[in-house]
Amino acid sequence: MLPGYNTNVSHQGSSYHIQTEDGGESSPYITTVVYRGGAIVAQKKSNYSHLLSSGNYLKELRLMIQAQHRLVMARLLSGEFEGSPAEEVSDPVPVEEEVFQQEKPALDRAIMHFLNEVEE
Repeated sequence: MLPGYNTNVSHQGSSYHIQTEDGGESSPYITTVVYRGGAIVAQKKSNYSHLLSSGNYLKELRLMIQAQHRLVMARLLSGEFEGSPAEEVSDPVPVEEEVFQQEKPALDRAIMHFLNEVEE
């Protein structure tokens, strides 16, 4: 299990907290939750079970965690999660689950490589 990320963001007069976590080998999901006023306004969940068979997968997993955290932050800053005050939000943005296809790991690595280069 790798440590995750926590980021506080102010956007359009509202304060948000973005939390991304790794579920570990027993629950191989990266989960990102966006909170506003203590209420969940969005979630994103990605399966990474296809990486477990590769043995040394931690570097690639770290890149996936970073990429997902940044993606959700970019969606937040684009205004996607704006709307009613948190106390009026009855349902968060639906959970997205991405299951990365085992037969396409080269594409996953290429995307992660690109995102890593953009960071630097």
